[in-house]
Amino acid sequence: MAAAPTSTGTVVPADQGGAFPPFRTDTFPSQIFWLAITFTVLLVVMWRIVGPRIGGVIGERKGKVAGDLATADTHRKDAEGDARLLPGDPGGGPSPRPETGRAKP
Repeated sequence: MAAAPTSTGTVVPADQGGAFPPFRTDTFPSQIFWLAITFTVLLVVMWRIVGPRIGGVIGERKGKVAGDLATADTHRKDAEGDARLLPGDPGGGPSPRPETGRAKP
């Protein structure tokens, strides 16, 4: 019993339609159908679920920023009021800085 002869090489496969599958005109209707279904599902998910969540986060962030700005304004006004109470010149404000003993240029 003799073994079957073997060989190596590249064989060109039989013609399988020749075109890239997404460009084959016989599959266009099903591709358009699934494109429309997928687009509709993703649009509804974005509109009903993701959109309100993003809107809520943006609204919450705007509220936090507005609150932080109001707090900063309050602290600034308090600091300005405290500065007017400091001893110094008769018009209020901070007292002049003492001389350091260094020669002025």
